[in-house]
Amino acid sequence: MESDPTPGGGSPVAVERPRSKMVRYAIERQALRDRIDQLERELAHERRQRQQIVEQYERLLREKEAAIESEAGLLDGLF
Repeated sequence: MESDPTPGGGSPVAVERPRSKMVRYAIERQALRDRIDQLERELAHERRQRQQIVEQYERLLREKEAAIESEAGLLDGLF
């Protein structure tokens, strides 16, 4: 039947199935892209937090070292 829209005279549903899969795959790909974007944002946020913690630790360490040096200077002045 040459007027049939599908090869071999099959039902139009047979043609829609591959399209349906393509749409489903496109939706799944978009969902995966969205999830990857979300995970990348979370990772960047965690990295910033870790960097802030490192910077805070280094600042506290410098303050402690300065306090120790100051105390040592006071003790040297007494003796």
